[in-house]
Amino acid sequence: MIEDILDRLLRGETIRRYPARLRASDGSIKHVEITSSGQFIYGNFVNTRCFSVDVTDLMEARAQAARKDDFLRQVLDALPAAIFMVNASGKLTYVNNAANELVTQEPKIGEDDWHTTFRLFTRDGHEMPHEQRPMTIALKTNRAVWGVEAMTQRADGSLIPVMPFPTPICDESGNLSGAVNMFIDMSKRKQAEDMFRHAVEASPSGMILVDPDGRILMVNEATAQIFGYSRLELLGRTIEDLIPAHFRCDHAAYRQGYSAYPTVRVMGASRELFGLRKDGTEVPVEIGLNPIVTDQGQMVLSTIIDISDRKRAAERERLLVRELQHRSGNLFAIVRAVISRSLSGDRTLSEARSVLDSRLTAMARTFQLLHDLEWSDVNLGDIVRAELEPFGNRVKIDGAEVTLAPAVAQNFSLALHELATNAAKYGALSVPDGLVEIRWFNADGDVASKIQFEWQERDGPPVAVPRRQGFGSKLLKTVFPVAQLDFVPDGLYCKIAAETSSSAL
Repeated sequence: MIEDILDRLLRGETIRRYPARLRASDGSIKHVEITSSGQFIYGNFVNTRCFSVDVTDLMEARAQAARKDDFLRQVLDALPAAIFMVNASGKLTYVNNAANELVTQEPKIGEDDWHTTFRLFTRDGHEMPHEQRPMTIALKTNRAVWGVEAMTQRADGSLIPVMPFPTPICDESGNLSGAVNMFIDMSKRKQAEDMFRHAVEASPSGMILVDPDGRILMVNEATAQIFGYSRLELLGRTIEDLIPAHFRCDHAAYRQGYSAYPTVRVMGASRELFGLRKDGTEVPVEIGLNPIVTDQGQMVLSTIIDISDRKRAAERERLLVRELQHRSGNLFAIVRAVISRSLSGDRTLSEARSVLDSRLTAMARTFQLLHDLEWSDVNLGDIVRAELEPFGNRVKIDGAEVTLAPAVAQNFSLALHELATNAAKYGALSVPDGLVEIRWFNADGDVASKIQFEWQERDGPPVAVPRRQGFGSKLLKTVFPVAQLDFVPDGLYCKIAAETSSSAL
């Protein structure tokens, strides 16, 4: 170093902050910077003056800073997120390994602009204008721009969803010196969102996602079917639009109370809930609430189940229980009529026992037939004969073979039992000479989708219009609302129009 300094001084150079190392008196090595100039007389070098500044601490600080800088770069290079830095003019100053995977060729640090190296696209695939890109806004306004969803291009040309996080970097004076940007790959999140949407769409129950203000953000097709709207019509509405007016005034308070203490909750356990369809009708529902925390705040995913069928089934079950109780009471009246008829005349005890046994067996078949209706279709003629066989030739039957669905067949069995019970108690079958004529035929010509069934009593006691509607009439009207009952003097007449499950044979 001394020879180099002397050579330069002899050439007339001035040495400024020349880095060197000197050994101190204690044997330690010091880092110094030497400033020196030579003195010449008549062109001859006479002497030099050297000023040495101890920069050992400064050099150590620079070494530590270099080590930290190297460590930071290793950390940034190891991160899976794409990170790059720019100076105040937008030139790239650093690109980590993950970011290098998003470019077609290695960027030139200090030369390439970030916006030509990293291309951004909108979510629908159109290239984002330069002035709208988050990094452009961050450099222009000296503020962080987070939460903008976009797409960027891989080296192979494919687009991936990302969320940029550009953040300005300022010097000690607060002046903008550059910015750092990080691209978070949203592919897995988008896949999870797609899976969530598919799960919601595939659900047989209605699913509605609402924001903190109760505005509908997402619905599935099942919801549209429950409420009678198109999905597009539901988006943007408030959830109160789907609530009947007499419940609507209190719902906003309920919703605010739930937002204060969000939990998984089932509504409708203690009281009946109803939704409001587009046509103004109400539908009974059960509702489940599930809070969901998102980047846009707390959302609520509501599960809506139309329980109309369940309520109808429950009402039908109650009706059938009442019918069972009613039938048990009427059974004694029928048995009494059967016994009385079987023991009348001049039959021997053995003959009467045989006739009575056959009629009671026919009644038992009727009950067994009701049990069998749950598993297969039933022929209407079988139902009529099973129910009325105990009355023998006092019943005339005329009708084609028609197969009924189990539910329709069950209704016919109930209706026939009530008609037969009434006839045995008060009508034509309560007297020795009374008759019942039964006929049915197709009401749709060649297509047996509908039949007309007629019951006519003759030669019975005088018929009077009842003062009140008994349970039997109520049951008949329940299973066949359009059934016609005429209490004419000649005998009770009943007409039933019903749907069938298959064509007549």
